[in-house]
Amino acid sequence: TADFDRLESGSRINLDTVNGRANLIIPSDANATVRADSLNGNITNDFGLPVRKGKYVGRDLYGRLGNGDVQIRLNSVNGGLSIGRKNDGKTPSPATNLLPQKEKDDHDWEREMKDELKSAKIDKEIAKSVKESLKVSGAAAANVAVAMESMAPEIAKLSAQSAKIAASAIESAELRERSRPVRPVNLANAFYFPTVPRVESKSGSFKVKGVPKVTIEAKGCSVTVRGWEKNEVEYRVTQFSDPRNRAAIVTNDYHTDSTVNLKVDNPNYEARAGNFTDARRVRIEVFVPRRSNLKIDANGAIRIEGVSGAVELIGGDEPINVRDSEGSLRVTNSDGRVRVIGYSGDVETNTADGDVYLEGKFSKLSGRAASGTFYLTVPDEPNADISANVEALTLEDLRVPTAVGEGRWRFGKGGPKYTFAVEDGEVVVRSEKSLLK
Repeated sequence: TADFDRLESGSRINLDTVNGRANLIIPSDANATVRADSLNGNITNDFGLPVRKGKYVGRDLYGRLGNGDVQIRLNSVNGGLSIGRKNDGKTPSPATNLLPQKEKDDHDWEREMKDELKSAKIDKEIAKSVKESLKVSGAAAANVAVAMESMAPEIAKLSAQSAKIAASAIESAELRERSRPVRPVNLANAFYFPTVPRVESKSGSFKVKGVPKVTIEAKGCSVTVRGWEKNEVEYRVTQFSDPRNRAAIVTNDYHTDSTVNLKVDNPNYEARAGNFTDARRVRIEVFVPRRSNLKIDANGAIRIEGVSGAVELIGGDEPINVRDSEGSLRVTNSDGRVRVIGYSGDVETNTADGDVYLEGKFSKLSGRAASGTFYLTVPDEPNADISANVEALTLEDLRVPTAVGEGRWRFGKGGPKYTFAVEDGEVVVRSEKSLLK
């Protein structure tokens, strides 16, 4: 049981269980985004959020309380999960069901889960329990072979859900197995002692006024930026290092009332000529006022969430994700995938081989790619004008648009201008309902 009297803005809460029950109690007026997934256990909550039951097995919950600032995740294999409301007399925060968009958000949560370190004991138990659960599902399916064809989509969905727990378990269990000190083994009079990774961190916090300009230069690092309600910029740099062969990172920050510059040098990354394994070992997490202008230059994974302003992102071969933001956005990436979801405003993307996924209310949109494919999600009855250097658009669950010229198409009455240029790729335009299939 985890009982909180208050939730700090920008914080995160994670509860994981295999067979035991996990109970979370939070203030009535909490501002949080809550996600709960259970393979076999029950899920309950005091905030009126619906719990979805799988067709054959599994339950999940996904919702927002208030403005959704704090990130809360609960996961179980067989144990039950509950989110309780404190008897504090406060007015409950309004609750919003986010289950319809959960599938679109899955990949982001999965990446964060993989990056979290969990205990080796829990990891092994999770992997074991998941395997046993899947065996049970397999045995049940054998007994109802007549229904196997209709069950296939649900089983696939469950396997993906279970894999989010198992993937983290297997990856971090292997990591800890390699890094855990062991008894020496006599091998030709030689002894080998694996070392335990060291975790070092540095943080800073600065008061700002108005709409600050935040610049982050972090080659060889992964960067996450989230908007919050404070007039303050806060950062935390975390390094996972090997004591036997380690060069410390160098962090420099400079700030005024309206600007914050953060530069992080990862010498291990430079020494190994751009090996992303080393980039992943340095993680930067930054909280900024929701109205902020950003410039980020980093070739690890980049994620932006809840920011309104002018944003420029320069990446490399790893994913770039922009969620629930607005303003003007410019993205430059090499081979990494780009996803812009729930965005309002102008967007410009330039990639080499990475695919680009776009969904939102775009006032203007332009994209250029070499070998990548653009996936544009629009309403079921869109009004837009699209220009592209392709013979035809690939459509998913949409009416055929009107051709208004070579490489030009109009949906509905026309509207915002969307322009694409690809060398060896395609432009896929799909309706929102196609994502629910």
